[in-house]
Amino acid sequence: MPPRCSVTAQEAASYVRGLCPSCGGRGVAVEIVTLKALLCPAALARLERVDYEFCPNPTCPVVYFSQKSVYRKEDL
Repeated sequence: MPPRCSVTAQEAASYVRGLCPSCGGRGVAVEIVTLKALLCPAALARLERVDYEFCPNPTCPVVYFSQKSVYRKEDL
């Protein structure tokens, strides 16, 4: 199964700007150029022009997230 990029309905319902939809940790704002430099080609093709956050929690599978999408470690 390919990794999913979009958030689940539960993640979207609980989304609070700046909080990771997976672990709930405080995110750090990142520029889109950061994602463009680090995402694999398949994940890069799904990239949208929205504000993204970085999840600094090393045990969380999510690395970057927005209200509409998440990018996990396997997307890098």
